[in-house]
Amino acid sequence: MTDKALVLRLDDELAAAYEKVAQIEGEHEKVELVMNLLLRQLLLPQNRRRTLMEIMDAISDQAEANGLTDEVLNEDVKGSRG
Repeated sequence: MTDKALVLRLDDELAAAYEKVAQIEGEHEKVELVMNLLLRQLLLPQNRRRTLMEIMDAISDQAEANGLTDEVLNEDVKGSRG
């Protein structure tokens, strides 16, 4: 499967937060992974009848399988508060 770049419109606050996080090594990839998982769960036909909680659980499971555990995310949040 190949990747394709998309343009998303964000409000100013969210865009600024993304730009800040994207400058930290490795963080850009984490954001892309989570967005990919979220959009996959929301947009693909086989997932459209699922509840929001089911979608969030699936995203959490997939993120953890890709190395984005709660511990990793909590460490990143603590580190970004500096």
